Amino acid sequence: MAENKKNRMASVLFLALGLAVAAMGIAAWALAGEGSQQWAISGVVAGLIMALAGAAGALGKRRGGDERTAKLSAYAASWSWFSAVVVTSALFLLNYYGVVKADSNQALGLILLTLLGTMVAFNAYYRTRGDIE
Repeated sequence: MAENKKNRMASVLFLALGLAVAAMGIAAWALAGEGSQQWAISGVVAGLIMALAGAAGALGKRRGGDERTAKLSAYAASWSWFSAVVVTSALFLLNYYGVVKADSNQALGLILLTLLGTMVAFNAYYRTRGDIE
C-alpha cells in the first residue's frame, strides 16, 4: 500500500513539473521575438505531455489491467509498428521517385499520425474481435 502511495506522489510531482515546464514555455513564447518561438513551443508541448503522463499516473490509469488487455495491447502495438514501417517505406519510395515531395516535418508528422492512429484502431479492433491466439 505504501508503494502505491509513493507512486501516486511521484506522479503528482511529475504532473506539477509538467505544468511548470508548460508555464515557462508559455512565458517564453510571450516574451520571444519573431522567429525564435520554436523552443518556447517545444517547452509548452513537452510540459503538456509530462502533465498528461503525471495525471494518468496519479489517477491510476497507467497501472492495472488483466492479461487479456495486455495481450491485446501488445498485438495492437506490433501491428501499429508494422503499419508505420509500411507507410515509411511507401513514403520513402514515393519521395525517391518524385511522386510526392515531402520534407522531414511532413514525413515525421505522417509517421506519428500513423503510429497513433493505427494503435487506437488496432486496439479497438482486437477488443471487439475477442481473444487472440
